[in-house]
Amino acid sequence: MILIIGIILLIVGVAMTVIYIVHSRRPKAEAVIESVFYQRLKTDKTNELGERKHGKATYRVGAQTYEAAILVFKKTQAGDKIMITYKESNPQAARIYSPGKEIIAIISIYVVGIVLVCVSIFVKNQLG
Repeated sequence: MILIIGIILLIVGVAMTVIYIVHSRRPKAEAVIESVFYQRLKTDKTNELGERKHGKATYRVGAQTYEAAILVFKKTQAGDKIMITYKESNPQAARIYSPGKEIIAIISIYVVGIVLVCVSIFVKNQLG
């Protein structure tokens, strides 16, 4: 059972790596946070209850200036400059670019998966 959970975690790690690579290849832009507000938006992809901290970000793509309400870090304040990533087909679909947190999550999934696989192999060898 532990082996199966470990293998599933390794597969999840691979999927997260692919998603990270796809997102890291998106175009990026520097944005300025115009205002900060607490609200639950329709675009939030989380099922958490309550309001989340968002910022109204202004950024330029080519000659066009865009505004988007994006989820921001807790310490973000109005006037801060942040890096965002957006879809080329829809520049208003922006999100904050934070590769560090994604890499830490991916590495953690891999480590837990590898540890579970190794523990299950070790226990199997000790018992059998």
